[in-house]
Amino acid sequence: KNIMKSKKNLVLLGMMGSGKSTIGLLLSKKLNIKFIDVDHEIENNMGMKINDIFIQKSEKYFRNLEEKITLKLLNSSNNVIALGGGGFINDRIRKEILKNNLSFWLYLNNDTLLDRIKKNNKRPIASKLSNSELIDLITRREKIYTKSHLDIMAASHNVMDVSEPYIMLSGYRSKATNDMLRRRSRGVARNSLHMKGQAADLRLKSRSVSQMARAALSCRAGGVGKYRNANFVHMDCGDIRSWSR
Repeated sequence: KNIMKSKKNLVLLGMMGSGKSTIGLLLSKKLNIKFIDVDHEIENNMGMKINDIFIQKSEKYFRNLEEKITLKLLNSSNNVIALGGGGFINDRIRKEILKNNLSFWLYLNNDTLLDRIKKNNKRPIASKLSNSELIDLITRREKIYTKSHLDIMAASHNVMDVSEPYIMLSGYRSKATNDMLRRRSRGVARNSLHMKGQAADLRLKSRSVSQMARAALSCRAGGVGKYRNANFVHMDCGDIRSWSR
């Protein structure tokens, strides 16, 4: 809930079948804020299912419509928004999300994604691709997904192969809170990425600080700090770097 004090939209992104709609709805109920599914908004706007838009119109038509509707939705605030699978690939959408919203990549391994995509007829083009073609699509998109704000958390969790959810000690913090913490400790950065919603201090009951830090560092997706005495690991989406205190 600390993250939502910013009142920014929390945008979930990832491949089709990654659970954006399911997790987004659960998260919105937990935070008591509105949930918006971009694909559903597009279908309501057109009075057509997504696969019918692809077939009867074209993918280009769909992408233009997706951009228009998504940018309008991103101008709202304090919502959980489930993005379409290809939405974050759009330059205008991605820039708006990174500038004014908080984004989270829902990572799943290729085998799970392939199984889910093949069982879903929502995207007729993807469902007809071969496994090798789908893996190529996943790989190309994941290179863009890694630009999201806190993908390092999901990637590290996957590396550790744990089902236990993170305990988040600190997520988004205001400038006032950051200034207060700086007065208490010299280890708090003046321009902390926490103030941009791009950092989190995390703990797992089943993993040590060293184990968590090794997993995060292996992802090479941002900064990783080990705080042994306080028993947490800092992860952020800034430059790749590491430290220990």
